Amino acid sequence: METHIPSCFEDRVSDLPDHIIHYILSFLESDEVVKTSLLSKRWRYLSASAPHFDLDKYSLFSKRIFPREFDSVVNRVLNFQNGSLNLLRFRVNAGRTWKRNIDEWISEAVKRNVQEVDLNVTCIRRYNFEFPCSLLTCDSLRVLRLKFWYDTLKLPLPGTGFGRLKSLHLLKASLLIDDSFRCFISSCPLLEDLSLKECLFDTDNNLEISSNSLRNLTIENLDGIYKSLGGKKIMVSCGKLASFKYVGPIARDYIFQNLSSLDTVDIQLGAKGEKVKGKEGWYLVCKMLQKIRDAGPLGRCHLLLEFKV
Repeated sequence: METHIPSCFEDRVSDLPDHIIHYILSFLESDEVVKTSLLSKRWRYLSASAPHFDLDKYSLFSKRIFPREFDSVVNRVLNFQNGSLNLLRFRVNAGRTWKRNIDEWISEAVKRNVQEVDLNVTCIRRYNFEFPCSLLTCDSLRVLRLKFWYDTLKLPLPGTGFGRLKSLHLLKASLLIDDSFRCFISSCPLLEDLSLKECLFDTDNNLEISSNSLRNLTIENLDGIYKSLGGKKIMVSCGKLASFKYVGPIARDYIFQNLSSLDTVDIQLGAKGEKVKGKEGWYLVCKMLQKIRDAGPLGRCHLLLEFKV
């Protein structure tokens, strides 16, 4: 006598094409993806060939995996995956960890022609973060997101890497805004998106951003904190820039050049409590707007200006 399986219990997911299942798996963290390998031989192949790597130390802690075990979990999952297949995204929220672990993880991702790297790390016993050589020379890398806890980011020499990078997002990094920063940005020939959020800006030098490829620029700087942009000059010269967002204190001066493609401007001054005070404060606000207007024909520019009085 044959047993009829109700349609509600039929496995229709396994009948989907590989790329559809991989897309579904991309919404899971990699430790959960590994567990699907127990379902069948096909699912073992699907989980091992998943083009996304995603692990979060604090999410694993909720699954009774202690933070000190996180590094070994990352290594086990990397060893489980098929290292000969390309990797679309590599995301790790490791918190405090050793620099050698970060270098090894990135090296493995680069071997798989990774396109997007997203790291949230703080180096133990080190205050400087230097890009691994493997990442600098990765021709497949398109998107790089780095979140620190105010570690100093040591930038590479101009022309030594990131030749195909299109998007760079830095959060809570400590940056030396000297000639190395200016040259680093201008030497990324394909960079289109640059985001600097809650960063510290060391030295008394001015922030200068010059690029022939940049289309979107976001600067969100905490007001009133040590090493903020308050009191510094901000200089922007980007011929293809279409969107500019600035959230932070009133700078000492603004120099805008070659902004003929600018379409959207979002300016929020004193967003964290700084107030525009006296004639000098209002003069700087008006000066900023005037210089943006004078930098080139703005076309249909949308302006959002917020400030406290």
